[in-house]
Amino acid sequence: MTKDGQYAVPGKAPAVASLLRGWHAWAASAWGWATLWFVASRIWLVGATLLGARIVMPAVLSQPERSPLWQTWRRWDADIYAQIAAHGYLPAEVHRTPAFFPLFPLAERAIAPLCGGDTYLAGMLIANAAWWVALVELYRLTEADFGRQAARGAVMALSVFPTALFGFVAYPEALFLALACAALRQMRRHHWLRAAALGMLAALTRQAGILLVLPFLWEGIGAAKSRQPSDASHAATLRPGSRLFQLARHWRPWQWLRALGAPGWPIWLAGLIPLGTVSYALWLWHAVGDPLAFWHAQATWHRTTAWPWQTLWLGWRAISQQPSRYFTLRAVQEWLTVVGVGMLVGLTLRQAPRSYAAFAVPLYLLFLMQIDPVWPLLSQGRFMLEVLPVFAVLGAAAARHRWLRVALVAVGVPMQMGLIIVFAHGGWVI
Repeated sequence: MTKDGQYAVPGKAPAVASLLRGWHAWAASAWGWATLWFVASRIWLVGATLLGARIVMPAVLSQPERSPLWQTWRRWDADIYAQIAAHGYLPAEVHRTPAFFPLFPLAERAIAPLCGGDTYLAGMLIANAAWWVALVELYRLTEADFGRQAARGAVMALSVFPTALFGFVAYPEALFLALACAALRQMRRHHWLRAAALGMLAALTRQAGILLVLPFLWEGIGAAKSRQPSDASHAATLRPGSRLFQLARHWRPWQWLRALGAPGWPIWLAGLIPLGTVSYALWLWHAVGDPLAFWHAQATWHRTTAWPWQTLWLGWRAISQQPSRYFTLRAVQEWLTVVGVGMLVGLTLRQAPRSYAAFAVPLYLLFLMQIDPVWPLLSQGRFMLEVLPVFAVLGAAAARHRWLRVALVAVGVPMQMGLIIVFAHGGWVI
């Protein structure tokens, strides 16, 4: 009996303590931390959509809500991907649909039988499952290079990023992020075949995936250099009668690579990554007679090329040229998002492994070179989501500064909720 007259329950306190320790251990793991932010983000996105149905919106956003709830997010590209998955690349749409890379609609088509044949619902399931995997892979990648606290910050930063809603709706961004992040992590671990295979799938999901060949080459060449023998030892191994000398005489390439410690492996496997884009181009060549139809289709979507600084300048000028306060706010949000990610790309050059920058810098510049003359930063906020190395850098900064963590949540979550409301009402958030 205790002092207050209550009977103690043997083993109760240790059991509770053990349960709490297990909870904290799970929450601190990659799977646990990613799951917490995944669930939390889905709650505020669904909640914002329900709240948005009760808000009087501007006339430009007057499209009615759809029923059931999950059909509310069938907007813009989500509907196009669902149509491609259901009917393929139709001849009447050949001038525009090749811009949509095939892996995501193929996955929708494969999963659709489990969803009653609904390709759009399949896309929602794929996007959300892939987003969860992307959070886990980002945690593991960041933890290996920056530490656990930075990994937690990176998952938080990606979850509250304003356009992270595209990891919720049936868009391919989540699938691309999961594949690209996993590929980068395998590159850093020098698991070349896995990295090349994942990169090939990423290049089959989004045109940006082909740029994964750059960090692959950087990591691969660096690994090969670290295994090169010194000049003296190399000369000794080439003496007449040695095994390496015999291999050179008879020229057996496979054994030659093995004798050299296989420094050529990463270089050869790098060719698998662009194979994703090349295979799509070959199919387009067969189907429509134009292997670059995915690029030429950009003109249908009013895309032209420009220098990155021109895109930023035109985006700034567009802020003062909007017809209403709503469009002005949208232009400001997009410009701040693009400039903010650009600053993080600069930090990536200074604070992250070089392979991070080898992917982030050309990807950021590639996006800025694709401009819409009428709305210069069209879709750029969504594209910035794919520059995934910046979230590792941002996570590392958030781990050092509590005020930054608070600011990211306080600013990012309301913006993301506002954008999902606009998206659910048919607003141009793409």
